[in-house]
Amino acid sequence: MAEYRYASAEKEYPVAIIRKDDHTWLATIDRKEYSITLDERQSTRLDVRIAGRGYHCHVDAQGDDRFISWRGNSYVLRRVDREGTEQRIDHGKNPEFDPEIRAPMPGKVIKIYVNAGDNLEQNTPVIVLEAMKMEYTLNAPVAGIVERVCFAVGDRVDLGSTLAVMAMPKEIIDE
Repeated sequence: MAEYRYASAEKEYPVAIIRKDDHTWLATIDRKEYSITLDERQSTRLDVRIAGRGYHCHVDAQGDDRFISWRGNSYVLRRVDREGTEQRIDHGKNPEFDPEIRAPMPGKVIKIYVNAGDNLEQNTPVIVLEAMKMEYTLNAPVAGIVERVCFAVGDRVDLGSTLAVMAMPKEIIDE
C-alpha cells in the first residue's frame, strides 16, 4: 500500500492506494473508497475507469510527489511513510536521486526563481507554470545545486518536459 497526503488550501486529505492487480487499484481518499481500472496507458496519459465511469488523466512522478491532471484540475500528492510523516530523501544514501524537475502538465513558463549554480534547500521555489488559467509553482524536490535551467520565461512546455536539472551538493557527494 502506498500512502499519500493531498493538501488543499483548507484541509489535508489522507490518500491510500492499494494495487489489486496489473490494471486495478483501490484508492481511499478521505475515508471514501474508489475502484480504479486502467484501460490504456500512453507515457503519462492514462485512460481509467473510476466506479465504472471513464476518464482521461495525466500522472507524473517527481521524487516523492505524484502530479495528477484530471478533469481540468491539477493535484499534487505527497508520499508519507508508515508513521504518517513526509518521506525525506537522504542524498548520501539514495543512489536513485532524480536530478530533473519535470513539468507535471503542459503549460507556459511565467517565472523562474533560480539560475545555474544556485544552491537550493528542499522546497525552494524553482519555476512557475501557467496551465488552464492557474499558476503552479514547482519547488526543489530535494536540496541541491541548480545545474541548468532548460526553458525561459514565455516558453511553452509539454507534459514531462525537463524544466531544470539539479546536482547534489558537493559535501553530500564527498560523504
